[in-house]
Amino acid sequence: MSQDYKDNTDLAASADTSAGLPETYQPLPSPSLPPDTTNHLFPILRRRKMMVLGISLLCFGTCLMIIENKISTDSPRIQTTISSPIEAPRTTEHPENTQINKKPPTAKPQHNAHYIEAEKLYNDLKTHLSAFINKDGSIDFYNEKNAAHALHSEKLTLLLKQQKTLTNTVETLSKRYGEKHPKMIGARAKLAAISAQITEERETLLGQLIDDYIAAKTKFDALKLKEQKEQEERQQQESRTVKTTPIYTEKAPTVTSAPLLTILNKPQLIGLSALLSLLLGTLIPVIIERCRKTFINGQQLSHFFGLPCYALIPKTDSEKHKNLADYVLNNPASTLVEALHSLRLNIKLNSPSSEAGDKVILVTSSKADEGKTMLSTWLARLAAKTGERVLLIDANLRDPSVHKALNGKNTLSLVEYLTGKATLNKVIDKTDTSGLHAIYGRSIPNSVLDLLSSDKMGALLREVRKSYDLIIIDTPSCLINADTRALSPHADLLLYLVGWNKTKRNVIHKGLSQFISFSRIRTALILSNIDIKKHIEYGYGEVICEDEA
Repeated sequence: MSQDYKDNTDLAASADTSAGLPETYQPLPSPSLPPDTTNHLFPILRRRKMMVLGISLLCFGTCLMIIENKISTDSPRIQTTISSPIEAPRTTEHPENTQINKKPPTAKPQHNAHYIEAEKLYNDLKTHLSAFINKDGSIDFYNEKNAAHALHSEKLTLLLKQQKTLTNTVETLSKRYGEKHPKMIGARAKLAAISAQITEERETLLGQLIDDYIAAKTKFDALKLKEQKEQEERQQQESRTVKTTPIYTEKAPTVTSAPLLTILNKPQLIGLSALLSLLLGTLIPVIIERCRKTFINGQQLSHFFGLPCYALIPKTDSEKHKNLADYVLNNPASTLVEALHSLRLNIKLNSPSSEAGDKVILVTSSKADEGKTMLSTWLARLAAKTGERVLLIDANLRDPSVHKALNGKNTLSLVEYLTGKATLNKVIDKTDTSGLHAIYGRSIPNSVLDLLSSDKMGALLREVRKSYDLIIIDTPSCLINADTRALSPHADLLLYLVGWNKTKRNVIHKGLSQFISFSRIRTALILSNIDIKKHIEYGYGEVICEDEA
């Protein structure tokens, strides 16, 4: 990891330490890469040369305007007069006044009712919110003890009672039945659903608490500022009414010093303005780049996490192409297809076993809408077109979408096979024009984890290994649930998608930590949905986007 990105590890450190990367973690071997210099000074200036030029010209023009106005204003006052040696001023007191009146003490300000009410509301909300703030300043949404103390709602109380009742029910049933008994499965599913509702309610209440705190703080700060201004006006009014002893001073000759703008001549001022403008024009783009919390090239991504980045997948316009799954078949010479071929080649070359290779590949990401399903479909179709025997499995049983991409029907799906209602041959769809075989998914959110972690799922993957050269499994986002982690022991490689200039570093860190900490599956990163035009503007290669042609 480069020194520049070590400064940003505080983002990752704010994640939950129980699921974070351990301090002694040694990443899996990755292909050797040149030193990461993308966030150094000169690469930033090359990428942002237009911004540097624009800011420098703007600052230079502003400085010239200030110089012209200042010189024209100060020109009548630049003469210095010294009529005699400077002597200390002599002062005499007024004959009629020999005592200086002392300023009366300022009374303690009295706050109005609105100020007191706003201050009390702000302090109460701050006390409640402080229960969720860690020492490093991050917010802990899942602090059970603090949530029970600071969050109150009738719905949450009812859900907690239901959770307690279901927990007792599960404990009672576990004494009578085994883990795979229908009653045990149903009871655990209900308990998981109640737990999810409790988590959602707590996050909603905490979000409302944060919004109320921000509103109360804004109102309190405004009233406080208003009180301070009124107090200053009262003090100024009091100072005007205080009687002071008149002092008669015999002033000595003074020397009027010329300001800096009048000391330097005009060419020197213009040179100084140009230097300051260039400095500002260089500093602002560097600050913008250093504060970026997302990734805009594969080199940054690979060096930050110590994992290889296998491919950069460009974004495809969904409005121009109604069925994105057919794009790779209809545009074989496109940039997207070349990137997918490069991804398939990297998978083969980096496989630890040259004979068997990586047969079972999981595809996941931190959040939804990062292109998991479409990447799985594209990669599977291209591999099938080259003559490989490819099976695409939709393991996203919470929101399945592979059948929509391939225009198939999920009447007979992975769910029917795992529940024993259909055989393997009946659930495999072999009608795709590319030669791809697919097993579709069907939505059953209450028992997904039980099905995917069952012995039958493991037996299915062992069976299809014998018949296919490549098995690609589309899984849900890993931060929402543990479905992908349940399948990881049966897979050879995990492809982890990262949204270009979208997914934040701490979010990716939390998602990757699930696999690094609890399994040893080989992991590779993919930077997806790249905006080609902006990618070129940032200076990361002259890539031609045929979609924009």
